[in-house]
Amino acid sequence: MVDDRINELALKILNMGKTQIILNLRFLDKALWQLKLQNHNLNDIATDGKYLYYEPKLVLQSYQQDQNYALRCFLHPLMHCLFMHMFIDRSIDQDMWDLACDMASEAMIIDLDLIQDPLYSLRKQELSKLKVNLFTAEKIYRYLMDYPIHPELLEEWKQLFHFDNHQLWYVHENQKGIVQSKRKSSKGQVYESSDEDKGASGNPENIKALWKQISEDMDSSLQTFSKQQGEKSSDFTRALLQLHQEHVDYHEFLKKFASRSEVMHASLDEFDYIYYTYGLELYKDTPLIEPLEYREDKKIRDFVIVIDTSGSVQGEMVQMFLQKTWNILKQQEAFDKQFNLHLIQCDSKIKHDEVITSQRELDVYLSNLTLQGFGGTDFRVAFEYVDELIKDNVFHHLKGLLYFTDGLGIYPKRVPSYLTAFVFVNNESAYYAKVPPWALQVVLEKEDLEIL
Repeated sequence: MVDDRINELALKILNMGKTQIILNLRFLDKALWQLKLQNHNLNDIATDGKYLYYEPKLVLQSYQQDQNYALRCFLHPLMHCLFMHMFIDRSIDQDMWDLACDMASEAMIIDLDLIQDPLYSLRKQELSKLKVNLFTAEKIYRYLMDYPIHPELLEEWKQLFHFDNHQLWYVHENQKGIVQSKRKSSKGQVYESSDEDKGASGNPENIKALWKQISEDMDSSLQTFSKQQGEKSSDFTRALLQLHQEHVDYHEFLKKFASRSEVMHASLDEFDYIYYTYGLELYKDTPLIEPLEYREDKKIRDFVIVIDTSGSVQGEMVQMFLQKTWNILKQQEAFDKQFNLHLIQCDSKIKHDEVITSQRELDVYLSNLTLQGFGGTDFRVAFEYVDELIKDNVFHHLKGLLYFTDGLGIYPKRVPSYLTAFVFVNNESAYYAKVPPWALQVVLEKEDLEIL
């Protein structure tokens, strides 16, 4: 009876916290109702993406010390679910990943500004020590791995940001089934999981797909919330945007810019070996069918890369971008034997146009690269300039233009006759950019541009 009463009070506290979150952060309502409360013996808060596990006595004791505990019981694990922290490669450094996820969750809670406790300012201060432009678990993890933290500070951070237990993220499926089969009912009795429960909880891909859909559906609600609250949820919104932004394989992306041309090459895809060998067997030296002499290949003849030379575009990143792009195209043998590559520097005016026709010319250009401009950005100028080059027959088969930029500028309204893509160096730029619907958009992180 005592255990039942304790569990009843714990449920009231947790449901009170859930109600308060829904009243203040309406866009989280669907996500909140997705997590089912479940009494458990982990002696901690935990989630596997389907259940929110709690220990009743811990809830009562913690709530007596801090009335924000009920809110954090939902918000902290909910951030893990929305940003899919538990769906990771098992080869990851679990210790560092746990800390990165906890820091990211607390950063999002701070940004939502619903909880302010004695540790609020301290957590915010410690997060500011991380040199990342957005507090996602992936960025924090990379920082922790690249810049080893002093053991004492690392231990302080673990204690400061820890809230829940992550052990269910790493157990094997057969172990997870055993753990879940012994959880308690809301009244405290231990019971075996139903087949339905085991099926839902035992399939990480289904749970991952569910949370991906929930976080994507949150976008429209967030837009309304942002208008009402100003910049209050900006970091949270940007983090969700980055999560949903599909990682682009830059190798595959560049293939979109190749134009079709007929080249002299044996087309082995259309070659039938059965008839070929039968002819050799029947007539000794004479095959029945010769391979086709021509194959339709994709080759780039005319191409334009425009560099936005406004103040926010750095020379090192430009050089890495140009070299990376060239290396990919060269490896794919994408360029025709005779090609015409224009590297244009532009801010609000055309500053320089370098014509490249060989690897040697590109090497010389990159080794002596000097950016010119650093004024405002007007994308229309570059497009008007390229259109003039087409009229002057400088280009005969122009199929594509890459615009490397921070995304902040005046975009053209008219759709160009060639494929266009705006390339951003990070999600920060992509978030604020208003790219026209007719243009492609690709976001690269700095590590994507590292020359291997």
